[in-house]
Amino acid sequence: MGRRWRGAACSAWLAGWTIALTAPAASQAHPLSGGYLGKTPFAVYWLQVVATPDQHVTGQFEASEIGKSAQVSETTFAVTGAVDGESVSLTLKSPIPLVPSLPLAGTFRGAVLTLTGLPGSSQLVLQRANADAYASEKHALDAQSRQALALRAAGEKRHQEYVQNQSVLEDLNKLRANAQAYNAKQAEWTQKLGAAERRYSAITAKMQEYLLKEQALAGNASGNASVARSQIVVRLNEGVNATTSHHLEADDARRSLQRRADELSKEFGIAGQRCRQIQGGAPVAPEQEAWKPVCADLHALQPIAEQNMRALGATLDQLETTYQQEQGKQAAILREGERIN
Repeated sequence: MGRRWRGAACSAWLAGWTIALTAPAASQAHPLSGGYLGKTPFAVYWLQVVATPDQHVTGQFEASEIGKSAQVSETTFAVTGAVDGESVSLTLKSPIPLVPSLPLAGTFRGAVLTLTGLPGSSQLVLQRANADAYASEKHALDAQSRQALALRAAGEKRHQEYVQNQSVLEDLNKLRANAQAYNAKQAEWTQKLGAAERRYSAITAKMQEYLLKEQALAGNASGNASVARSQIVVRLNEGVNATTSHHLEADDARRSLQRRADELSKEFGIAGQRCRQIQGGAPVAPEQEAWKPVCADLHALQPIAEQNMRALGATLDQLETTYQQEQGKQAAILREGERIN
């Protein structure tokens, strides 16, 4: 029992010394020591400092800010400084090499630390807070950043859709103008192709006249008759060459018309797919409303253009058939003229 009493007395004695040793240390803690939280609409700041009895301050400053990219950037600074009554002077040392330190000045009253000197801010007010409050504000800032990024992405998507829809409208308008021009040119092209076909026949008829003249001079051995027959053969060759030249021009026209018809057919197919996007009463983008009258015009123009394509195709086929026929006749006339000569 004596030993138990002595053990208890010893423990009480040690506890007394512990209280005596630790109590002065607690009383020496400066009121500035602790955590401070500050925020702006797009940033959260956290300052953790320890102020010693000799008024020196050390700690860490963390800045979380939403930049122009809508993303959160985080930077941590080492803090040194001093406190004198309510006056506080701090220096933030950047973790980035060669970046100069940032001096701050301010006041400390109660639980509020007000600092000036931060770039882009007249003053920063920090309230005493704990780490949980800081974590909560950072979480809110991250959520704000995600929302801003989502809004930016939605805005960029909408802008891209707008640009695409405007591009479609330009294509539709261009197709309408091309289809109108194609249909308007139908009569002119048909007339020109008909004239080319008649030209083949006219050359053949003229060559036939020359051949009749040459046949009339056959057997005439005079020098003048021989010269006349030779000149007629020259004219016959010129007729064949003229037909070939006209056919080359007609063939260029045929390829050009066929190319235009193919392009129109392809563009009508693409336009049909786009115009179907705004049918059925489903909601459309505001700029897609401008498609509707153009699509209505194209719906009316397409069957006319397709009919004109078929008609021109038939005219071109007839032109080729006539050329082959007249070329054969002209070749026979030339052979006969050369034989007589």
